[in-house]
Amino acid sequence: MTDKPHYVGLITHLWLLFIIIYSLAIKNYNYIFEAVFFINTLLWFSAYYYKWNITKTGYTALAIIMIMHSLGKFGAYNWHFIFDYDVYMHLASGIALALLIYPIVKPIRYLRGKIAQITFTILIIIGLASVNEIIEFIGVILIPNAQGMLAPEANPILKISSLSADYVDTMKDIIVTTCGGIITTILSQYLKKKKKSPQ
Repeated sequence: MTDKPHYVGLITHLWLLFIIIYSLAIKNYNYIFEAVFFINTLLWFSAYYYKWNITKTGYTALAIIMIMHSLGKFGAYNWHFIFDYDVYMHLASGIALALLIYPIVKPIRYLRGKIAQITFTILIIIGLASVNEIIEFIGVILIPNAQGMLAPEANPILKISSLSADYVDTMKDIIVTTCGGIITTILSQYLKKKKKSPQ
């Protein structure tokens, strides 16, 4: 069990509060929803940090993706380097979720064996990625010209004429997040096993 990185939580909360205040000041209310959501989520994980066996790495990774996402307030989702910023955002989200969830899942006594633990972790990541897309879909329907979690933020990585761009974007987001989670979960287990093995 690792000590809670209080400074990480403090810096992240201050940044998210800045996003809220800045949005209100310029009367552009995009990203307020996720800032409030992220603040409460981070407080929740902070409250259960020791009970759920959360690691410093997982907690810090969660904070980083919150900050990365909120950079969209300043046009980050228009950035492009090989792929759109949105691709890197979802890949980082999958990595962060794996680092956060896998240590929580491991002590569950009903999940015997590494394969069960890894599979359950990946299923949770897929579920959370899907929930994110559902929130995005609701935002598109209810809030015109929304941004952030409440709307698609990038052009689809693939342009398929027979499919809706939004459909492709949704599936791309889920797949990229899942790939990040799968790679990180399996790699974490491999590195841990290698570290334990005698030299």
